[in-house]
Amino acid sequence: MTQKETENEIHNIGTFIHSGIFVLSVILIASLAIAYGQNHMAENSISTSSNSVGGKELPIYCVDTKEPKIALSFDAAWGGSHSLKKIRKNSSEYRNYNEKSKGR
Repeated sequence: MTQKETENEIHNIGTFIHSGIFVLSVILIASLAIAYGQNHMAENSISTSSNSVGGKELPIYCVDTKEPKIALSFDAAWGGSHSLKKIRKNSSEYRNYNEKSKGR
């Protein structure tokens, strides 16, 4: 290997090291900025969210809170598109049954 090739190789290695340090510095700064932003946002702001996907509302299953609370919920929306028909059918059957049992 000649003197010029050796110097060129050393220059390439130095450039590679400087580029690596720069990239790692950018990643570190970006990570710190994201961590600070999330920490700051969690302490000083209210976040909102939507419980609808594709226009269909979905139940909320979990909420972050510092208070020890338990919630009991029922997923009454399951099959909700048919619920009103079933309620109307059952209520009319109930009315018919009551009318027959009273002798009307």
